[in-house]
Amino acid sequence: MTPTLAKYISENFSVATQAELGNGFSATVWRGSAGTDYAGKLFISMRGTESLVDWGGNFDLAVNGIPRQQLADMVNWWLRETGADGVSVRQIQSATSTEPGMYAAFEEASTTAIGTGRIRAEDLVNGVEVDGHSLGGYLASAFTYLFKAQANVTHTSTFNSAGFTLGSEAKLLQLQNLVGPEYGLGRFPNASEQTNYFAVNGLNVATNDFWFGQQGQRVEISNELDITQLGNHYMYKLTDVLALGAAMEKLDTSLTMATLNTLLKAGSNETAGSIEGLFDSLRKALQGPGILPTPIGDADDALSRKDYQESLSALQDGNAFKSLEGKLTITLASADLRAAARNSFAALVALQDLSPVVISGKDAAADALLATNWQSSRAADYAAWQSDKSAASRQTAKYLFDSKKLATNNAYWEIAA
Repeated sequence: MTPTLAKYISENFSVATQAELGNGFSATVWRGSAGTDYAGKLFISMRGTESLVDWGGNFDLAVNGIPRQQLADMVNWWLRETGADGVSVRQIQSATSTEPGMYAAFEEASTTAIGTGRIRAEDLVNGVEVDGHSLGGYLASAFTYLFKAQANVTHTSTFNSAGFTLGSEAKLLQLQNLVGPEYGLGRFPNASEQTNYFAVNGLNVATNDFWFGQQGQRVEISNELDITQLGNHYMYKLTDVLALGAAMEKLDTSLTMATLNTLLKAGSNETAGSIEGLFDSLRKALQGPGILPTPIGDADDALSRKDYQESLSALQDGNAFKSLEGKLTITLASADLRAAARNSFAALVALQDLSPVVISGKDAAADALLATNWQSSRAADYAAWQSDKSAASRQTAKYLFDSKKLATNNAYWEIAA
């Protein structure tokens, strides 16, 4: 985790409770801090595969359709955390025996546990959001299956989630009956209840949909491809894209994940530089062409990731960005930029910068705000463009921009198109 992300978490959330069991299950309940957009809500994060013990759960999942130990641990943990402080609560376990010809994955444990009272009924009133990565994504889907009603789960988000086999649902339904049918859905979350994000570029064995069944609404994320293929599964591959998308959506509220993926593909001719290319195009448009380029790096511990997150945070904290929130449109650049540039400084900016995007105002008032920004960050160019525009209207021969250079830059987009 980069320092910027750590700071964001500390400013917006506190830990209500956390489980870190020696057998691989790990979960954190976050409480939204007062005065933030998250106040009054709880967020449950299920950790993905991290240790050799977790790989045992992955093996159980692949062979038997469910990671029995992790599911039992998750259920028992939640029953303890939501049980009244000091009061006995029931627990479940993997089935130790069955009647001949019958199969059961779980059974009620012979011993009980003591409730902690850390999560009270009133804590759940405003809703709970559940998320998880990899094996944690599987557990997040299973949690919603088992506890949606009791925990008041409003939405589930999974990232490169492991999926479910054909035999999974029968075993989950058996577990639901043990927990209590009134606690959950008794079915998998549907497309409106779960968003299932996954890296679309390259191989990603854990989150495939040809062997495992994937739940919820599948959403592609254009990750920076790892040629070893192993890195395509990592969480940071998704969070770095989503962080940029969240910032851009603040400016253009109509931005969709599909549009962001298209813009990322145009961000750079290097796969490893697609995020940085798109991000720097946004920075140049708002801060001027003299910015220092974001270093390209595609490893989870690369210093470039720290630089990227710090620059992204600084951009959003800037006055120019804040003044333009919700007022812009961000579209893919095209081969008609040169013609449009005579009457649109937004097109000229994209043409000069060889930007994959054109950033313009949603209306005349927003265009005026952008113009004020450009008169500061691109004063000479804006004045020259105004002069050329005036010359064109008078049909005089005085043009301050290098038409050959603009033609060359426009040719780039003709080829790219």
